[in-house]
Order: sequence, then C-alpha cells, then structure tokens
Amino acid sequence: MTLLAGSSSDDIRIAIKTTSFLAGATSPVPKFEALSYTWGSPDRTAKIIVQDDDLQTSTLAITHNLATALPYLRHEHEDRVLWVDAIYINQDDLAEKSSQVQRMADIYGHAELVVAWSGPESEDSGHALTLMDSLGSKIRVDWLTQSMQSVEEKDRDLADRAKSLRYSTAEYSAIYKLFCRSWFERIWIRQEIQLATNAVLVCGSSTIPWSSFRNAVFCLSRKPKIEDVPGLSKRIDFLDDLVDYGDSYSALGMIIFQTRHCKCSDPRDRVYAVLGLLHEFDKERWTLKPDYTSTTGQVYEEVTFSYMKAFRDLDLLRQCDLGNRSIELDLPTWAPDWGSLANAALPIPFAMADCSSSGEYQRRKCQGGGILEAMGLHMESIKEVIEFKIVGDQDSRYEDAMELQRVATCNTLTDTYIGGGMLVDALCRAFRLNIFQDHWDPPVSSEISEQEGRSAFSKLVQGDPESLRKDLADDATTRKYTDTVFKYAKRRSFIITENGYIGLAPVTMRPGDRVCVLLGCNSPLVIRPVGTASTQFQVVGETYLDSAMTGEAFLGPLPDGYKNLQKLDTEKGYHRQAFFDMRTSETHWEDPRWSRALGEGFEQRLELEGMTDEAERTCMMRAVINARGLALQCFEFV
Repeated sequence: MTLLAGSSSDDIRIAIKTTSFLAGATSPVPKFEALSYTWGSPDRTAKIIVQDDDLQTSTLAITHNLATALPYLRHEHEDRVLWVDAIYINQDDLAEKSSQVQRMADIYGHAELVVAWSGPESEDSGHALTLMDSLGSKIRVDWLTQSMQSVEEKDRDLADRAKSLRYSTAEYSAIYKLFCRSWFERIWIRQEIQLATNAVLVCGSSTIPWSSFRNAVFCLSRKPKIEDVPGLSKRIDFLDDLVDYGDSYSALGMIIFQTRHCKCSDPRDRVYAVLGLLHEFDKERWTLKPDYTSTTGQVYEEVTFSYMKAFRDLDLLRQCDLGNRSIELDLPTWAPDWGSLANAALPIPFAMADCSSSGEYQRRKCQGGGILEAMGLHMESIKEVIEFKIVGDQDSRYEDAMELQRVATCNTLTDTYIGGGMLVDALCRAFRLNIFQDHWDPPVSSEISEQEGRSAFSKLVQGDPESLRKDLADDATTRKYTDTVFKYAKRRSFIITENGYIGLAPVTMRPGDRVCVLLGCNSPLVIRPVGTASTQFQVVGETYLDSAMTGEAFLGPLPDGYKNLQKLDTEKGYHRQAFFDMRTSETHWEDPRWSRALGEGFEQRLELEGMTDEAERTCMMRAVINARGLALQCFEFV
C-alpha cells in the first residue's frame, strides 16, 4: 500500500499494488515499511480513498484506529510504502487468515522499518517518550549477560542498579500512562517488533528509536522499585518481557509464557502469534501451520504433541496446571491451557532433573481425548502440603515475610536432611528454588550468595515481628532474599514427601499425589492417580524438590568436591548446566556422574560409532538405567 503524500487537511489517499513476496521471484520486492498497531474495534466505520493507476478512485472502509494513525504517518511531500495487515487480510475468511498468518514473520522481518504506532499524543506522552529516548541513549545493554553500562562516565549512576533515577513523580506518572497504552498489550506486536531489523515507536507526532526504548525499559526494570506511582513497577515488569529478546535462546514454552499477560481476541493466537519468534534451529525441526478451523482444545493438544514429536522433548508438560485450566476446553491434563497462564506460578528456572535426556512416549487416540504414555521414574509420594499465602506486592512485604516464617517454623530446623546437610539449609534453598549468585558462571551481580541467603533466612525464621520489619526496611540482603521467595512461592505450596524431601509444588496438590521424573522433561512433575487402582494419572504441575533437580533420580548425587553451575554458553546464547571441580577450580560441561556410572571413555566410544547427539544421550541414559538397576515406569496421562 502506498500512502500518498498530502497536507494535514487533505483526505487520506492510498494506492494498492500486488507484488510477489516469494523466494526466487523474478522481480525484487520493493522497499516497504510495516505498520504495527492495535486494531481496536473491528467495525470499519471510517473510509479512505483508493486511487488506481488511471487516477480513478473508490473508497475503502477501515477501522477507527487505522484511520486515526494514517494522517500522522503520511508525509507531506513524499509517498510512503506501507504494509498494513487490515488492508490485505480478510479476517472473516478462516482459510485465508490461516494462510496469511504464516507469512507475518517474513513480512515484518523483511520490512525496511517497522513503525510501532501507540496512538495519538495525550497525558504528556511526548515528554514520556523524550525521557525514554534520553535514558536509552545513555546506556548500553548486553542482552546476553543481562548487564548494562553507561555510555559516558558522567552518567555512570544510570547503570548502578542500587541508585534510583532522578525523575519527578509527574514524570514517572507520564511514563506509566505511556506504558499502559493498548499497543503494548497486544500479543501480535511481539513478533512484529522483535523481528524488525529497524523499528521506531511513534506516539502522535513524536518518534523515538525502538532500541532506545528497549534500553530504557531494561534500565527501569533493574532499578529500585518505584512506589510513588501505584502500578508502575508491575507495568515495567510486563514490558521487560517485551523488550528482553535478541541474543538468548528461548523455547516455545517460555515464549508463550512471556506473553501470558498479552491480550488476544482468539485464544488460538496464544500459539500462532509467537511462532515467528522461535529460534531458527527450532523452525528447521518443527513447522506448524495455523488452522483456525480447529477448536482451541484441538490446537493446544496438537501443538503439544507435535512439538514433543519433533524434539523428543516433554518440557511443555511443565506448563500444565490442573487447578488453573478452563473447564470449557476439551483438553487432556498433559496439554497446557495456554489461555490460563496469566494466573500461573512462575516457571521453575534451570531445572535439569532428566539429565537432558530424550523423551520416550506415544499418544493413543481414544474417546474423550488422547492418552499420553511416557516413560520415567516414580520418585516420591506427598505426605504433607502447606499452602503459601503469598500476596507478592510491595505493600504486603511484611505480611508475606511472616507467612514464610510460619511455614518454615512448621519444620524442626535442627534436623538433618535426607538430601544431605541440615534441614535448615535445605529450607533456605527450597524457598528460593536454589537461586543464588554463586550458582552462575559468571556470577550474577544482582543476586545474593548462598552464604548471604543463609544469613537472611536465619533472620527470617528467628526474628520477632519488630526486628523482621526493620530488616525488611533496612537490610538489602534480607530484601533480596525475600523478594525472590515471594516471586516463586506465590501460587505454590510447601510440600514434604513420605521420605522427607521438601520443595514447592502447585497450590492445588494434596497428600497422596505422587512425584515422577519423565525422560525428556526437565522438572519433576506432580501427578495424581485417577481412581484408587488406576494406572492412569492426571498432570497436576511441575515441582521443585530439593536435591532432586539436577539428575539425582537417574545419576545419583554429585561426587564430593563438585558443584552444579549454570554457565553461560556464548555460542548457544543461553545458560546451561556445567560442573565446577572445587579441587582444581575448573568448570566442565561433562557431568562427572556419567563416567562414574558407565566407566571412563564411554562417550568417546559412542562418538566413534558416529551417533547423533540425541542418539548418544538415549544410549547413555539407557546404559545408566541398566547399570544402576532403575525401574522405568510407563505413565498413562489422561
């Protein structure tokens, strides 16, 4: 579409041209810009003029939001070539919509410029954009290491996470109102903006580079919480998911989770709208064609199984939550209800309970939905469940800390722990999902060390109400410890197993539920038997079980002198499991437990046989299972 030049008082005129957008096309695709905007009401209440090559005219009905944007986007003396989805796609034709949706990633990825239209200027939005542009241009962000530094020495305080920005309440209020615009909430804008090679954010007549906006949001999200403007800190956290992309790898499940608070009129778009954001490696192995003729339940089940089939990866089961699903969906419990993730607990990070094994499974079609058969180990049965009543807001910090104290002191803190060491240390780890600075390589500067965590936990469980309130206000370590606990314990329960393991699990679990580790699934799962003597189970959800998150069920504990780390793999673009040898101070990718179980040189022998990495992992896991006499079980999930 060519938006014809004109003055502010002229009617909007466009010219529409059809051109090939296929690989190997005889004529090159003309340079164009792509518009990213919020549709608003689908009613086409406005009209624009369409001019053909012979200067003959007709009218085209468009939505109110598009009609509002076009006058701002029109140049006075120069035509502008734009892609606008509403002009080209018939949303009422499901077959056409299914076909065109597949092309959105290519269109926005090949655009010379993506124009993100957030609406006309209002509520001091121009000043808010100026603040964001100024802040974003003064810092550099390393998205892979999640670090920032100032461009100039005089602005070094901007990169200091402990120092607040010097904005007035009125300026923070303007930023908050900008962040609340509906464009930021629309799920489709995620791929439209994240795939852009060059993009700008437009609000009325104000425009700033998208790169500056990204940097500014990153900086705001790493600064102390802003309490002067209610809701701003939550909004910043929401936008942090939008701008945090680029160098790091994210699997399908995490991409979907990051868009859980986004809005879409069709729940099937929870999947379809993010397909373009998959890593190129994943796109090569798995292709999904959008199908708007299938029901939401059918789409979710087929996506789950086809993803498993392509990658032999059962990690999508980690997003299942038996207590947080729509009863209207005809969906087996092993397929996530992605439309309900807004109320889900945060995913458990850096789990590796399955030792990166490949899944072994099959699906049986039957009346009432498919049954998933998956191989794994039964680990534990749940003996006791204590619900965390965590609010997780800044105003509830003291009450939440008292709740942690209540749950912690339900245990005998002087006892030893079945996983090794003292129970008090296991509680310290479990409440925080073992997230500590010294478990990363390189260490994450914004986190606390495990020793600092123990000190904070001791204050938490032993402090009287007055001293606890003072520590939360004055002690940075206590605040950092509890903030992470509040984040991950929210919507979870504290559990104790029959053998004495402790952890955090879905809030809907109950005594008698079981814990299993499946081949191909990084987190242990809580499952529930269907009936008293049934071999079938429902998936309740993922769980953190202390001393069982790094392959202990299959390989046993780490040898003395070794520590598990999350090491940044700069080639792959993400953190992955590594092993620190405390005797030599060296870090290795290879798990020392493999050679302990299979003998030295086992992996080298497999390499000589020319196996793929996936085949090697399968062969090694089977050999370990046989060597250790483990009893794999086939779980039937309904």
